Amino acid sequence: MREEEIAKQFGIALKAIRLDRDVLSWVTTALKASHADQKRYRDSAITSLQQQYKKMQNRLDQMYEDKLDGKITQQFFDRKSAEWRNEMAEIMRSIESHQKASESCVDEGIRILELSNRAWELYEKQEMLEKRRLLDFVFSNSTWANGKLTPKYRKPFDLIVEAKKMQDERGDG
Repeated sequence: MREEEIAKQFGIALKAIRLDRDVLSWVTTALKASHADQKRYRDSAITSLQQQYKKMQNRLDQMYEDKLDGKITQQFFDRKSAEWRNEMAEIMRSIESHQKASESCVDEGIRILELSNRAWELYEKQEMLEKRRLLDFVFSNSTWANGKLTPKYRKPFDLIVEAKKMQDERGDG
């Protein structure tokens, strides 16, 4: 099989992940709206975790005063102090996790959608090494039989192709 024919069929497969501009705009808007909902949830979770952390800190402070006043033993203080500090560390890890899960996912999703729209155009313009990188990013274990390419798309490109097929079957596209 000639390299040109293989390249042509991969080009056709790349065109299959191209979204209509209206669909791309709608999905981008939906992702941003979904992100706003997630951000509200994260902000609420962070506030709750910060309140838990402050409550634990207040307990530690009070327990320290109780130890100084002789109301509790050093052994009890050490045991509870270690337990509560571990809980506080876990709360801090949760807060950090929520803070890191911010806009990067949405931005990455939008970049992938934009790439899917430009994949064929980029493929046509690139040198062989860059074409190979693009193909490796979009496809996984595609097969070639009887002069025909059967592309296997990586996620989320497989979802785009499936959505377009369903749209075509309904007559929407």
